[in-house]
Amino acid sequence: YLDGILLSSSTIDLFFKKLGGHTLRVDATDRAGNPSSKQIEFRVIATIESTISDIERAFTLGWISKRSVKEKLVRLLEHATRIERRIDVIEDRLPDGKKVERKIEKLEKKLDKVLSQRFTEELEEQRGKNINEQAYQILKEDVNLLLAN
Repeated sequence: YLDGILLSSSTIDLFFKKLGGHTLRVDATDRAGNPSSKQIEFRVIATIESTISDIERAFTLGWISKRSVKEKLVRLLEHATRIERRIDVIEDRLPDGKKVERKIEKLEKKLDKVLSQRFTEELEEQRGKNINEQAYQILKEDVNLLLAN
């Protein structure tokens, strides 16, 4: 059972699941008729890589109708990844210290805000035109979670 709903398959497609906490429960009975149950809690999260995967999947499903829109969204996220890598390299080269760490964290937050704003603006602009509501909601949720981390 996933979130109390009986699964009809041994695989779970998390693309259609909301981000956040979920429960997976397995009920089994051995040959002697002894029942057993195990439940685990897990979280579905978003990363830049998973968001790019979501964009690709939405395009494949026809939820994003133009290749150029898909490519622009992917480029924005890839740009964010490159900037994060550069910041990591710079951080490794700088002397250790709380002041330096705070400045880098402040810079990362500013960059995240700018890049997410550009991504969100593109989503909003394409919503209802080249991006349907399902894709919009999934990608908006991804970006909101990315910003929260």
